[in-house]
Amino acid sequence: MSETPAPASAAEKPSNFLVLAITSVIVGFFPLGVVSTVYASRVDGLWLAGRQAEALAASRRARGWAMASLITAAAIFVIAVLVVLSLFLVIVFTPRYGDQPWQNGG
Repeated sequence: MSETPAPASAAEKPSNFLVLAITSVIVGFFPLGVVSTVYASRVDGLWLAGRQAEALAASRRARGWAMASLITAAAIFVIAVLVVLSLFLVIVFTPRYGDQPWQNGG
C-alpha cells in the first residue's frame, strides 16, 4: 500500500524569517527591520489558524522587508564612508595659508 500524496493545502509551513528580521533590526535600517519583525511574528499564528496563503504572504513580506533593511543599511554605510573619505581628502590636500612659496616671501 502506497501512501497518498498530501493535498496542496497541507503544504510545508513557510519559514517565518524571524532571525533574519531581528538581525535586520539590530544591524540593518531600524524602521524597515521593525516592519519585517511584525510580518515574521504573524507567520506561525496564521499557519496554525489554517490561513496558509496569508502565512506564505507574511513570510515573503518578512523576508523582503528584512532584505530591504539590510540593503538600505549597507547603502547608507557606503555613502557615509565615501563622504568621510572625501572630507578627509579635502582636508589633507587643501593648502593652508603660508604653505605656498609666494606667501613666505620667497
